[in-house]
Amino acid sequence: MNKAPMYLSLATMLATGFLTAPSAYPQPDESQTTMLIERDVMVTTRAGFEIAVNIYRPNKTGRFPVIMSMGPYGKDDLPAEYGGLFDNGQIVVSDYAAFETADPEYWVHYDYVVIAADSAGSGRSGGDNDLFGPVEMEAFYDVIEWAGEQPWSNGNVGLNGESYFGVSQWYVAALKPPHLKAIIPGEALVDVYRDAARHGGIPSDFTIGWMTYRIRPGLAPGAQLLRDFEAGLQEHPFFDDYWSSILPDLGVVDVPAYVIASWPDHGLHTRGTLIGFEQIGSEEKWLEIHGRKKWEFYYSRDSLERQRRFFDQYLKGIDRGMADVPTVRYERRNAFYDGETRFADDWPLPATEARNLFLTADGNLADEPPPEATPLGYDAEDAGAQLHFSHTFTEDTEITGTANLTL
Repeated sequence: MNKAPMYLSLATMLATGFLTAPSAYPQPDESQTTMLIERDVMVTTRAGFEIAVNIYRPNKTGRFPVIMSMGPYGKDDLPAEYGGLFDNGQIVVSDYAAFETADPEYWVHYDYVVIAADSAGSGRSGGDNDLFGPVEMEAFYDVIEWAGEQPWSNGNVGLNGESYFGVSQWYVAALKPPHLKAIIPGEALVDVYRDAARHGGIPSDFTIGWMTYRIRPGLAPGAQLLRDFEAGLQEHPFFDDYWSSILPDLGVVDVPAYVIASWPDHGLHTRGTLIGFEQIGSEEKWLEIHGRKKWEFYYSRDSLERQRRFFDQYLKGIDRGMADVPTVRYERRNAFYDGETRFADDWPLPATEARNLFLTADGNLADEPPPEATPLGYDAEDAGAQLHFSHTFTEDTEITGTANLTL
């Protein structure tokens, strides 16, 4: 049963300041705007179970483009928590934004509908939890199509979100729902095994912690966990058919895409996000790589304005000049919060020169391989134990791109 809609006056907010930070977002052209909120609207899928969605839309006559996200973290877990052990920077986001998803307070200002959905088997949704699997993605497809056919929709749906809400975009876009017209995947790995479970070939505790503290607590009552990556690691410690079957079919993705990656998230998402950009089949695609804190950057005014320019073009049909936007925008980092914005026509950067460097017994990276192998080791049980290797360049050198280590 649908709950009664809520009417929230944005005009009041404009007079008193936004929920999180005054003047956080650009002011709307029309200040007397209201936002209608409908919670737990139930959408029936082809499989017969229902997906629960929250809808945030302009409370006025018209048909508007839709920005959607779907995931297992809880659309009703509000306000989203970004605290913890790390300094996440100054995150400016309203209390209406679910974790790592589009902020309704910003987008409704500009006449967009925002939909946050609980994925199958999570939150208030029916079905079973099937992480990145067909049960989840077919339901995602169905909700996209449902949104595109509503009387308040102009028929154009875009996806926007980071981490899980970015990764899921690769999968559902490959299914090609007709109403899906554009995607903004941020911090979106493409290979659960290589990017998360065995990052760079090294066992990582991320997947175990993620399943324990994020996925299982979010299961809907009575839902089964069809795909348990923690158990998968125990049963399939090496890359095999189990892990390859989870890979998204990137080559068939053909919708316009604005991909956001960051240098600091190299311990989880950076590699996969760059591969995702390279391998999707979209003819109209852009890549932005920044060197800042990912959530702070994602919700920053500068980033939001670039996201909106992209969606205005492909969801509203407004010529915002995306054809003139360089394919790649990246930050060349000099130090923490110190970098230069640069542009390129492709990724990897066309002028990139790959160089081979070889580990040596004296802790250097040499231009030539050592004459013989020498064993080196450290105490793996000592958290402070490390092996260091360094290289001194003889001329100014910019290092931008992917590095690979072969042992």
